[in-house]
Amino acid sequence: MTRTPIIAGNWKMNLLRADVAAYAEALAAAGPPEAPVDVVLFPTPVYVGLAATAMPGWAAVGAQDVHAEDGGAYTGDVAAAQIVDAGASWALAGHSERRQYHGESNDDVAHKARRALGAGLFPVVCVGETLEQRERDETEAVLDAQLGAVLEVLAAADGAGVGAVIAYEPVWA
Repeated sequence: MTRTPIIAGNWKMNLLRADVAAYAEALAAAGPPEAPVDVVLFPTPVYVGLAATAMPGWAAVGAQDVHAEDGGAYTGDVAAAQIVDAGASWALAGHSERRQYHGESNDDVAHKARRALGAGLFPVVCVGETLEQRERDETEAVLDAQLGAVLEVLAAADGAGVGAVIAYEPVWA
């Protein structure tokens, strides 16, 4: 099976409204890639809707995070349905900074990916080891644990993980 390569850019907590418009104009002026590739941009959460309407049609927009629940009293979090409603079609789950600074576990990431998939988003599940884990030769065990939790939950979901993407980014890179 041939897969389309993905070029993704995570804006993290950078860029303002004017920057989104300028970026969209520059991207549109550059034109689509010559080779078949999915281009996905992950703007700051407050600009997902703006980016989704401003970007050229060949560039998709995703959310930097998705909550594991459909809704509720989760101040500051965003539900998968809200992400879809804003015009995004992708969502990150398990980025190393979310794991590190927000204490997200492998199970948390798995349930976020499942919620994204269930809402029709393409989940990008981020995995990777720290430098310390690499130096202790624990890379394989860390990745097995991260992937194992996600695959177990997605296998139980409708679609069995069809459409999920795994992004390997070592924390130390």
